[in-house]
Amino acid sequence: MLCFTFGDALAGVRAQRLARGLCPKCVEHYHPERREVDELEKMYGGPHPKTQALRDDPGAMLPRAKGCAACGQTGYKGRIGLHEFLVVDDALRGAIQHKASVNELRVREVAGGMTTLLQDGIEKALDGLTDLRQVTAVCGKG
Repeated sequence: MLCFTFGDALAGVRAQRLARGLCPKCVEHYHPERREVDELEKMYGGPHPKTQALRDDPGAMLPRAKGCAACGQTGYKGRIGLHEFLVVDDALRGAIQHKASVNELRVREVAGGMTTLLQDGIEKALDGLTDLRQVTAVCGKG
């Protein structure tokens, strides 16, 4: 007799949050203090090539909301998606079948290269699409 479990049928899991996008008419750029870069790397889970640039290049900037008439003084316009996708392979399927905790599964997948919601949000903030305030508002601080 064959016995199928939830893990056998699962192909992947996607999580999504919507963050407010920065208003392109009034976005303000600033050079963060070292402690902010340290906190950013801590939230990301380690160094990122763009955070190294923030440390080394005084011209490297981060975006933040300012506010203007076009955005109703909020500094934001539209939404951007932050995504996390967990691909279920045989190793993960086995861990699920052996009743690994959610935290164990998450640690395992992040170590294997999965990008978390928070990491995706930080990358989008580093790319100027949103700001860190929005990322932490929708994802928490990790």
